[in-house]
Amino acid sequence: MPLKNSYESALTNLYGVRHFGSANTELAAEPYTTGTFYIWVQLPKELDQYLRPFGLSLTEAQKALATFCTGVTPPGGTLNKVEYTGIGGIKWAVPGSIDYGTSISLKFVEMQATPILDIIGSWVRMIRDNRSGLSNLSQGRYLQQNYSGIMLYWTTAPNGVDLQYYCAYDGLFPLKDPGDLYSSDVETVDKQEVEIEFNVNRPIRDEWVARKCAQKVEEFKNAASDIPNKLQFR
Repeated sequence: MPLKNSYESALTNLYGVRHFGSANTELAAEPYTTGTFYIWVQLPKELDQYLRPFGLSLTEAQKALATFCTGVTPPGGTLNKVEYTGIGGIKWAVPGSIDYGTSISLKFVEMQATPILDIIGSWVRMIRDNRSGLSNLSQGRYLQQNYSGIMLYWTTAPNGVDLQYYCAYDGLFPLKDPGDLYSSDVETVDKQEVEIEFNVNRPIRDEWVARKCAQKVEEFKNAASDIPNKLQFR
């Protein structure tokens, strides 16, 4: 977890100038910077058989989504109010209902052999086959746990280790088969990015999510620490 002392000086000094840069620990406060983030998607096990024709296993698909993700736009929440009117038209309000967004957007960079297209397209067609309009999950298998997944999303300090923001998203499934994004033009040579909107049933920021993300931080850190060894001349 991030240490409170990364911004403790600002609480002590109450800066009026909003200037937090200093080598003096009594003056410095570390800002939150974006760009260092990770995801991990627990895919539904039923998807495995629909990935096999593309030469992918469920584990490989999970690694591909985590590795090729280049952007995340998470949902936010709105606390709706109930408004009352007093004499003379003066108004006051109390909290009413809470309304959280039900979708999250993920952006991926596509690679040769189109793994992102194969993963997302297979997932959508498992839920609703484009030929029949029906689900391929038969014999009592059309259940939420068989077609939806859970995603962990976390950000870290620039060291890739110190956990900052973290959240889990339940009920994840794609809302688009991205085949239409793979257009071509002889005059255009560019990278292929795929942005997909996913359904989520609820965002979860409980303590168990922080623990799970911390475990994944260790896995990602260990994988990254092995890169210099693989770069050595053999």
